[in-house]
Amino acid sequence: MAGTTRSELWQLLKSIGYPFTKGYKEYTTEELEQIHQSLLAQAAAKTGVVGAEKDQEALAVHRTDELEPIRTDAQGRVWYQEEIQKSSLAKPRGYRVFREMGTGTKMVTTERDAEGYTETIEVADGTRKPLEVKVGIPTWQVGIYKDPQFPFKVVVYRDNRGFYRQDVEEFFGGPDVLPEGLEKTYVGNLLAYPIRETVVAIQREFNALQKRGAVV
Repeated sequence: MAGTTRSELWQLLKSIGYPFTKGYKEYTTEELEQIHQSLLAQAAAKTGVVGAEKDQEALAVHRTDELEPIRTDAQGRVWYQEEIQKSSLAKPRGYRVFREMGTGTKMVTTERDAEGYTETIEVADGTRKPLEVKVGIPTWQVGIYKDPQFPFKVVVYRDNRGFYRQDVEEFFGGPDVLPEGLEKTYVGNLLAYPIRETVVAIQREFNALQKRGAVV
């Protein structure tokens, strides 16, 4: 939730009954964001799917998070993740729903006459109530395959293609030492490197090494 303010994060977590352990002013935006991301991760790991079940079953069958080969096609391309294009027809959105019991809270006000101020804090009130977080699940995904004619895995969605980001960065020694002008681009919802620009950058690096006598 990049760009979300501290107040918005607080209200979001409060709306689902998150058991805060300290007051609003004591939390930083980063802390609230970490709590939110943790809840989302738990939702994805511990819950089932509500709605669009058929589409989500297809995604589960045709993808591997560890990028293990799932098939080889007639062109010799090794597929790690099947391309599933977004349907042109409207379909119910799929959700993972995370539920667990959380403690309720109450506001406690303390008047400190000696210091001349009133302090209000939020504490657990001993009650318990259900917490629920819904995480939307996409009904489409990019394809990832290894083509024998290319040095890196290819990311594809519809007519867009690019080299798999991690492969390119590993080849050059890391994202901080990429050739000048080689920029990432989106293929579907995944960052990749444009094929033509990457090949040109590799050739340029090779020519530079030849001139210095580093390669024969």
